[in-house]
Amino acid sequence: MWWILTCFLYIKNQSGDDDLRLIDNGTVTIPVAWWWERITQTGGAYAWHAAALMSTFFAYFIVSFMEMIAWFCYLDSKYAFPRWYFSSIGYWMSIFTYVIPFVLELVHLTLKGSINFPGTWAIFHLLGSLALWLLAGISHIIYIDDFI
Repeated sequence: MWWILTCFLYIKNQSGDDDLRLIDNGTVTIPVAWWWERITQTGGAYAWHAAALMSTFFAYFIVSFMEMIAWFCYLDSKYAFPRWYFSSIGYWMSIFTYVIPFVLELVHLTLKGSINFPGTWAIFHLLGSLALWLLAGISHIIYIDDFI
């Protein structure tokens, strides 16, 4: 769910016109198009936030989406792929790559120095990334041996 939420959920600040707009034509857009465009900007004001959202997209695709596929294989009594994936890629990447969006968001909020746009959205992403990193890492550390 977090993977999909970061692509489509945008939380506006209470004040001001904080719609997500494309750089080229100023049209209102969805978060995935917004951060994809912002990540290519050199020295953009929102580059760290865009990098945090992009790293969430790729990290959760590589780990969580593939773990969901591995879980379906497990439910279908095909144990080789889930056993390998959960104990190798899923285990290590949930611990070491899920922290990247949190760190990038922390850098963005530290450098930005205020909670103007995209403040509420960035704080939501920061806290969600931290919570899911801890949850995924701890659950992999605790339960992987029992699963194997």
